[in-house]
Amino acid sequence: MKNIIPKNNKLYIVLFCLLAMYSCDVINPEESIPAVIKIEEVRVEAIEDQEGSSLQEITDVWVFANPEGIEEGSELLGVFPIPATIPILEEGMTAINIQAGVKLNNQNANRSAYPFFRSEQQVVDLIPGETVKLKPVFSYKPPAQIRFDFINDFELSNDFFSISDSLQLELTSDKNLVFEGDRSLTLQLDTTNTSFAIASINNFLVQDDSEDIDEELPIGDREAYLEMHYKNDATLIVSMFLNENPIPLTLLRIGAKSEWSKIYIPLKDILVTANTNFDANVSTTIRQPIVKLAFEGFLPDSLSTARFSWDNIKIVHELN
Repeated sequence: MKNIIPKNNKLYIVLFCLLAMYSCDVINPEESIPAVIKIEEVRVEAIEDQEGSSLQEITDVWVFANPEGIEEGSELLGVFPIPATIPILEEGMTAINIQAGVKLNNQNANRSAYPFFRSEQQVVDLIPGETVKLKPVFSYKPPAQIRFDFINDFELSNDFFSISDSLQLELTSDKNLVFEGDRSLTLQLDTTNTSFAIASINNFLVQDDSEDIDEELPIGDREAYLEMHYKNDATLIVSMFLNENPIPLTLLRIGAKSEWSKIYIPLKDILVTANTNFDANVSTTIRQPIVKLAFEGFLPDSLSTARFSWDNIKIVHELN
């Protein structure tokens, strides 16, 4: 049979095939095999007599990696819910920096690395296709960096009082109402007592100017948070009394929780409000801004009783 393809065209066909093969490699390059870091659980270790409870609600880990070492800075690999499976393309000895993540105000869409915990730092040998399991242990930053303004676990005392004379607060040892240890704080609304308001016995100083004073809650870039465990049959209102105002300002409304829950509430905005609304020339009883922590609640029409319980309440702020 006669060859119907010219010689020059044969050369073009060979070149075309070679080019097509090369293009496929460019479009679909061979993929690298990652190493994998697995974090199935984390825990927090706190110094109980100085920092309160170790029981926290760490929901995520913020993971950074740098093959040059922790001191050189790190690249954020991502934010991963626990348990976490983290692919990483680095190889060999690599510095891994893990930060504890929480849900601010218990909102799924509002997540942040918690600023008061040290990060967990490890150097691991990453091998493509192999898995490294890590179990981070977080702890609070040292006293030179953070200050606990308030800790009440209700084991020995109650630092709150009822604004309503007819409603009594109770330090309960009922195992059904205690979250941790031997006691928690509780109260119950009924058709006779349909609302409550309680407040901290002590006031908390708020920064008045640009000077950093450890004992004052900050108003600048430094963070301040309220932590607590709680359980409530109806909506719990977290509030603060600001300066001399007899009406508390609502900070957050928390829906009913039938099981004990942990919450992290940023205080920066309400502290700025306390500072802004304070006028030393008008005040007759205080010389600088102050706040007082408060909780409020109401009996809904759908219930004949509603119980509210608290444990491990903390206020903590950054020093630098």
